[in-house]
Amino acid sequence: MRAFVALPLPEPVRRSLDIYAEARRDADRITARSAGTGLDWSWTMPEQWHVTLAFADRVPIDRLDQWDELLAEVAARTEGFRLRVDGAGTFPHPDAAKVLHLRVVDDTGGTDRVAALARAVRTAARRAGVETDRKRFIPHLTLARSRRGVSATRWVRAFDALDLPDWPVTGMQLVESQWSGPGRRAVHRVESDHRFASV
Repeated sequence: MRAFVALPLPEPVRRSLDIYAEARRDADRITARSAGTGLDWSWTMPEQWHVTLAFADRVPIDRLDQWDELLAEVAARTEGFRLRVDGAGTFPHPDAAKVLHLRVVDDTGGTDRVAALARAVRTAARRAGVETDRKRFIPHLTLARSRRGVSATRWVRAFDALDLPDWPVTGMQLVESQWSGPGRRAVHRVESDHRFASV
């Protein structure tokens, strides 16, 4: 199974972001229709917005419970903190973007706290015999993906103007991810919630 550990968005933040993003999703649809082309972006569903701490493409089913137990230990020694959006960005590059995202920083003004948590989550995975991806950790929230890589400068500018309040991070989730349905979209199912010891 595929699984990841994530920091979920509180519902008020999710709603505010959805309202802002809807106009941009509509603009993408209108542009594609008038040009007679496909959409530039496959937009992430609002219920799937999160900040990924670790992703595992293949989790042996007999290792999942151990990873989950170790995540509970990590949560038990983690103090809550706050996150905020710090502008928009792309992977790999704005001129040929395949991912449009929001950058996220914590209450250190950087990424120290969230990066330390990601390291602890990945160490827990390794101890459980679960191999996570080896990409450099960059805390972000994925808004949309493009298979072909598109120019995204105007989209970055549009989401740079987004003004969201910061929010408390009170826990993390272990989530199963499956490809399903028309268009082979990812379907996420929360396996467990781990509340932090101090929030």
